[in-house]
Amino acid sequence: MKGISAVLATVLIVVITVAIIGLAYGWSTGLFKIVSDTSEESTQSAVGGIQKQIELVAAKCVDTDSITGLATGGGDVINPPKSNSIVFSIKNIGSAKIISSEIDVFLNNSLVENVVSDDLDVGTTAQYHFTTNKIGNVEFKVNSPAGAVTKDLICPPIQ
Repeated sequence: MKGISAVLATVLIVVITVAIIGLAYGWSTGLFKIVSDTSEESTQSAVGGIQKQIELVAAKCVDTDSITGLATGGGDVINPPKSNSIVFSIKNIGSAKIISSEIDVFLNNSLVENVVSDDLDVGTTAQYHFTTNKIGNVEFKVNSPAGAVTKDLICPPIQ
């Protein structure tokens, strides 16, 4: 007898086909599970971010020494300021508490470290400040999980 019988050939083809279908099924279910899990995490992250919105209530750049009001009767500053201060207020207008580490502050696209130290409860407003040596036009930006708010400020000259 030469070769294999038609019955044995048919059985081999069926076994090979079933094995290929099993492999394809295992691969595709694993792939769809990964895509599904990733989509669910992205959706939860996006919804969580929308719930954590801020409003920039006020922001200004002032010379640090003007806070103490050191001026002569003619309005001249006795001691020229050595730095400026950015003073700003933000309000949590979302529906979830914002953790302080979720809020980033930028000045001219540079991260300013350790500005926001307290968590921001829903509906509350908080005021913060930090010193800078920037003068003239500066871009002030506060990032929250829901996005960024920006404001152009003008900082007075310092000496």
